[in-house]
Amino acid sequence: MDTLRTTLNTLTSSLPIPPCYLLLTFLLLLLKHTLFFPTTPLTRANPPSLPDRIPFLTNTHLSLTNLPAFQSKVARFFARTGSNTLLYRLGPRKVYIVQGADNVAPLLRVTNDAGSEAFIVGILAQLDMNKSDIDKFRRDTSSRLKRKSPWSATPDGERVWYGLHRVYEEWMTRMRFSYSMAGRYAVDFERRVTSCAEEGGFAVGEGVEGGVFGFVKGAMGAASVVAMCGGRILERNPGFVELAWEFDEIAFYVLKGAPRWRDRRPFEVRDRFLGAIGRWLDEAWREFDWEGEDAESEWEEKFGSRFSREMVRWFLDQGMSMKSARGWMGFVIFALISNTIPITTWALYEIIRSPSLFASVRAEVLTAFVPSADGKPPTLDVPKLLSLPLLNSILIETLRLHLSLNLFRQVENPAGIVIDGYHIPKGCLVQAATRMAHRDEKTWSAEGHPASEFWAQRHVKSVVKNGDGEDERLIPEFDVAGKRGSFMPFGGGSGMCPGRFIAKQEILMTLATMVARFDVEFLGWETLDGKPSEREAGDDPRYDGTIATPPDREMKVRWKRLW
Repeated sequence: MDTLRTTLNTLTSSLPIPPCYLLLTFLLLLLKHTLFFPTTPLTRANPPSLPDRIPFLTNTHLSLTNLPAFQSKVARFFARTGSNTLLYRLGPRKVYIVQGADNVAPLLRVTNDAGSEAFIVGILAQLDMNKSDIDKFRRDTSSRLKRKSPWSATPDGERVWYGLHRVYEEWMTRMRFSYSMAGRYAVDFERRVTSCAEEGGFAVGEGVEGGVFGFVKGAMGAASVVAMCGGRILERNPGFVELAWEFDEIAFYVLKGAPRWRDRRPFEVRDRFLGAIGRWLDEAWREFDWEGEDAESEWEEKFGSRFSREMVRWFLDQGMSMKSARGWMGFVIFALISNTIPITTWALYEIIRSPSLFASVRAEVLTAFVPSADGKPPTLDVPKLLSLPLLNSILIETLRLHLSLNLFRQVENPAGIVIDGYHIPKGCLVQAATRMAHRDEKTWSAEGHPASEFWAQRHVKSVVKNGDGEDERLIPEFDVAGKRGSFMPFGGGSGMCPGRFIAKQEILMTLATMVARFDVEFLGWETLDGKPSEREAGDDPRYDGTIATPPDREMKVRWKRLW
């Protein structure tokens, strides 16, 4: 202040301008600088730091070895400090954990300022991809967006992230191709449900005892793989679905970069899983006629979906190896079944355990079945199915409670970003946990239905309809509006899960088929190794914070197929 006063006195001694005008001009210039030059924002000091008994080590070790305990520590710290942002060290890296819809929302925007590309590069080597191919991803700093980052020097011809994003955008997220995969899934899943008992199916009128999770893992897992990759991958690799579930159990040990010498078995499982995918891709690439009639088909037997075919071709067109393509396709298969199947299982658990809910869901889904004119079983009207309010509410509620994901973004903007009033520099990580956002009582609780509990009708509202010649009546309508930043099961921004459309269709098709075509009697709970359990299912803590969390108990039921 003394320096400012001296400067003003010096100026006013030689200029015929009142000091108050000079001071006002100075303040206006300062305001202009603040508003129009955000590279030097006026921000708060660092947020409170998560206590770290041994600096750089305690929190790092806890977050990598016991994520549920680490998340509990974070939740207690937020509650004690009243802060919505905290800082901790993951090794040498600064990580900012944020909570609250307004603070999470910036991570879900389509922007170059922060992205997940660096995080993905970190797992490519664990997928046994070639180092030279990984380096192509590492060197590309242009982002996945069509308009590359203004600070990036990556030539247009080396923008592999954008190219990869375009493959997903063109061949998976477009409705035409997601419908095609879902249609193939429906055909294969129905075949498995209606096949003879020796093949895992059910005869009409016959009561069969079994586990819900085990059935869904087998039938839905196989149908999902066929819809994505075609039938040959299963024909050439007997037991592939079981192998995929072996990989699911060890995936995060491998993907987080654990050393092979500590435990060789997870890497042996990975190598068998990727080896099976490699054999499928080598044969498909060798035999596929790129000039033939299948070149433009949406689905064919060798590669399966157009997406699989175009993904492999893109890798090879970029000068990358088939070994790297098989690693990426392994990640795609893992991401698909490891999310859709646990969520489907949890939804079935909730529907089956409540006879009244089962009856309500059956009444609703039967409206989406269209009678066949040739005497065959009714078929699903997929657009109608996707619009059913109660079924959609059950899906959203299941995702809310059982998809436990830590959303990471690395700041790429050289100027940094501002969240919750804190300036976060380039290179730092920002983290948001779906478990905290999805179970926030202020956002999700309703009278008699706390956010921690499943409530099938949480996302259904009643609206007044007055159709032609009809009296006004209350109609249930699906509603999850106004939850941006509080509901993020698929991530957000350019990194939003590209498989979300096919996943939703497969999940709802499975639920509709099992509820409409079966009477189901709940018999009890078992541990995953088949022993009677005195308690009901809970989330398997081994998967907490990483993906959709499967149940840690099996639901034993008696299935009776009706038609």
